[in-house]
Amino acid sequence: MNAPPLETVRLKLRPFEARYAPVIAGWLSDRVERFWVAPSSVAAVRASDVLSWTQRDGAALVLLADGEALPCAYAELNRLRSHAQCLWIGHLIVDPAQRGRGWGTQFVRLLCGMAFDILGAARLALVVFPENRAALRCYRRCGFSIVGAEYHTFITSRRAHRMLRLELTAPAQRGRALPAAQDLPALRQQLRGA
Repeated sequence: MNAPPLETVRLKLRPFEARYAPVIAGWLSDRVERFWVAPSSVAAVRASDVLSWTQRDGAALVLLADGEALPCAYAELNRLRSHAQCLWIGHLIVDPAQRGRGWGTQFVRLLCGMAFDILGAARLALVVFPENRAALRCYRRCGFSIVGAEYHTFITSRRAHRMLRLELTAPAQRGRALPAAQDLPALRQQLRGA
């Protein structure tokens, strides 16, 4: 069965719900991809791991296609502790069965819109393994630029890994103070009603 083109499917951002955790964990069956998305996971990613990813003052979000009960993508928007006006995108993953349809790019664009237009972030950041070329293409397509490299050591490999840091700055007219930490949980409530 051929998947319908992106233009015929309406995609919407929704708050993550605990019932989605087993589905999202199931997307990470490939060992390499699991390391790219959750490099600190020693074994297979479990639903409990997915539930632990969101920071206390962050917002876990999913992408839902109209008429579908289960998400087709997942990510978090978390506050960078060192930069009050910067949000960080974490654990972004698209359902392997839905890849190649442009939904990852649409998801990133929706996350950017929320971060800049609704949450008032001045900048969005993320890190990605340079070998994850599909993710790099997606982020670059959405306007992110490589601003440097970071080295992280993970318990799973016990060696330093080079990761690229990408950032996207809000257009000048949108850059304003990031709302207080309690605003992200309030946003989750707002999205539930949308």
